[in-house]
Amino acid sequence: MPSLPALCVVIPTYNRPAFLARLLESLADQDVAPDHFEVLVVSDGSTDHTHEYLEAFCCTHTNFRWMVQKNQGPAAARNTGLAVATTDCIAFTDDDCIAAPDWVRHILRCFKEQPDVLGMEGKTVTQHELRTPFTHYVEGNGECYASCNVAYRRQALTELGGFDTRFFYGNEDVDLAWRMMQRGRMVFNEKMVILHPPVPRSFLKFVRHPETYGVEILLYRNHPQRYLQTKKHNPLHVIFISIGLRYLPGQIASSLRMSGRRPVEFVNALAGLALQRVWLLCLAPRMLALYFGVIKKNRSYV
Repeated sequence: MPSLPALCVVIPTYNRPAFLARLLESLADQDVAPDHFEVLVVSDGSTDHTHEYLEAFCCTHTNFRWMVQKNQGPAAARNTGLAVATTDCIAFTDDDCIAAPDWVRHILRCFKEQPDVLGMEGKTVTQHELRTPFTHYVEGNGECYASCNVAYRRQALTELGGFDTRFFYGNEDVDLAWRMMQRGRMVFNEKMVILHPPVPRSFLKFVRHPETYGVEILLYRNHPQRYLQTKKHNPLHVIFISIGLRYLPGQIASSLRMSGRRPVEFVNALAGLALQRVWLLCLAPRMLALYFGVIKKNRSYV
């Protein structure tokens, strides 16, 4: 009888079939046999042709499957995948990523060689030459815990209740990692590599980015002591002073480097950074409501 897969890779997705196709091809090209792992894609209520693509792809790749949930955000989609997975270990990545050919192998090896490890994060890299002020990308080389490149033992995940869906988007991965570390060991696996290419985002999404800052408050409410040890300040200080003011010179310098010989792009970045601060001030009542518990969730996906 064929052995059961030891690892399930759970991927939330929403209306990004081109990115998703790139990721699934990288997972289909892993250097381990397909019967050692499975891939479960959870469509978070996609409304484009994502489902048609998944139906065709999974018909020709027997260790890939997919399912649909009502749109609830990526944290809830990961929990949906966790609820139906039966493998001993669960890995997570995002639909805008590309897995190195040996990504699955190094996850399985680490769990096998270190049976006391409950979870691990891998090394996440990007393509610096493709960055602009208006791209989203992730880099992680330890203590990042980004959900685009983590793996856990399923039993431990289930006992913790999976991801906290109050975060909706952002810091739900850090919250889970911090909760897991209260139970046992998490390690950094530098051989577990994910490429997160820069993804373009619109000027409007760039300006609206402060809407996601409320997850700082939720993380503080769940882990007040660890948050203060890590961030050195309470979340309102982090949001309005650190991110709002102290980080601005560095963001301007970074935008200048990434714009290169594109002065119009740099001017647009300066305008966007200024408007971000204006929008952050407009969001102050919402942030205070989150801080004092009037609002329980931070539902923003920009």
